[in-house]
Amino acid sequence: MKKDTDRNFWMSPAEALDYGIVGKLITHYDELKLD
Repeated sequence: MKKDTDRNFWMSPAEALDYGIVGKLITHYDELKLD
């Protein structure tokens, strides 16, 4: 994982989701749950 998250290693949002670094992609401001 260290090699894969090096600052010179770039992933697309979909790749980050597949890899498990992010849990959800937010594509529009309305998807944010702000109180």
